[in-house]
Amino acid sequence: MYFYNLDQQDWSVLESERLQGWFEMDTGLFGMRSPGELVEVDHGESGFLPRPLPPEVVLTSEQHELIAESRELLGEIRGLTAPGLLPNPGILLRPLQRQEALRSSSLEGTYASDEELLLYELEPVAADDASKAAAQWAEVFNNDLALQMAEEMQGQGELTLWSVRRLHQILLAGVRGQEKKPGAFRVDQVYIGKDHRFIPPPGYLVGQCMEALEAYWQTADKDYPALVRAFYVHYQFEAIHPFLDGNGRIGRVLLSVMIAQWHGMDRSWVFLSEYFEKHRDEYVDGLFRVSTAGDWDGWVTFCLRAMVSQGQETIARCRAMLALRQEWREKVQEIDLKSRAFRLVDRLFSLPVIDVASAEKALGVKTYQTALADLERFESLGLIERIEGRYPLTFIAQGVRRIAHGPY
Repeated sequence: MYFYNLDQQDWSVLESERLQGWFEMDTGLFGMRSPGELVEVDHGESGFLPRPLPPEVVLTSEQHELIAESRELLGEIRGLTAPGLLPNPGILLRPLQRQEALRSSSLEGTYASDEELLLYELEPVAADDASKAAAQWAEVFNNDLALQMAEEMQGQGELTLWSVRRLHQILLAGVRGQEKKPGAFRVDQVYIGKDHRFIPPPGYLVGQCMEALEAYWQTADKDYPALVRAFYVHYQFEAIHPFLDGNGRIGRVLLSVMIAQWHGMDRSWVFLSEYFEKHRDEYVDGLFRVSTAGDWDGWVTFCLRAMVSQGQETIARCRAMLALRQEWREKVQEIDLKSRAFRLVDRLFSLPVIDVASAEKALGVKTYQTALADLERFESLGLIERIEGRYPLTFIAQGVRRIAHGPY
């Protein structure tokens, strides 16, 4: 779902047209099966107030099959990423998190390439108004930071409203939207779509809506499988739209956390934004049809298909990463590089761009020349290559990049 940031002139035009009845949510679309009610908001318009979860839904045989397949995939991922097999989970997790940040941001109209994000992480630049590209890199980077913070929170117990607000603070810190009260639930009205296609509940009801949502996700519900509950919560969060900006990105961060926590995983390994972006219209329309027609069946089926698709992709990427890492370690061992070279291998899997200064730190060496020599040995093996025209001298591991961000 989208929240459009309009300048004052745009708002004046919209206000004039809205008062003429051109831009109002079509209340006639909300039928008897709608899981909520219409309530008055600003200027006599109606907003949608969702009822507390859960809905009364009977799952279909197709959904049960997709749930079983999803559980098998999650079990396989647990095996691939077990601590005994993977002492440093960051070598697989960080590429997945970056890919999620790129795709989730893209859903909201913020675009960056994977190489731009990698280089920004290596050396952040000022995200000022003079550089639109840098501003977008910073937004995607903040999304990535929120995913990393969510990972830390997973080891600290249940999600709370405080943790949700904290993630929102991280998302909007120092970037577009920083004036939209980061970390605070809204008290003002928001409208989704330039035509006000969907109007969330008024601000004075947001707090109690979120408290009811928190009570649901913290209470066991034996009537529905964990995956289905996670998809219910994701819908409800987007319908409430508790923040002035950033709701879609935070909602998808929370979705990945719930999937992991409710399946006994200490980290989020499956992210759905890539599938949602590929099927953007179906994703947005699916959310809308729950509100208007109570189409939980269509929404849950869509999300379960996303889960299967992304679960399979996660397994494929992880297997390819592990195979490439083993290949690299064997190459390094064959030419009898120092043992510190293994640290450099893992550093390049966690972040596949590196300059000499960061290599010094990763390798624990004392001189620039020693770090440069190690990087040049890696270059001679074909593991990394120089980024032309980049200063300071910077290398990229294209093999890692292709696995992490290439098509699957």
